[in-house]
Amino acid sequence: MVMEYKQRQMQSVFPLPNRRGIRMELLTKMEDLSM
Repeated sequence: MVMEYKQRQMQSVFPLPNRRGIRMELLTKMEDLSM
């Protein structure tokens, strides 16, 4: 679980060009903050 969480953190900090899921996740997080 911890390793998975760290891996997700690394992916959010350094998103790969082909990982659109991370970008959409960040966009939804921004929308949640704006609301």
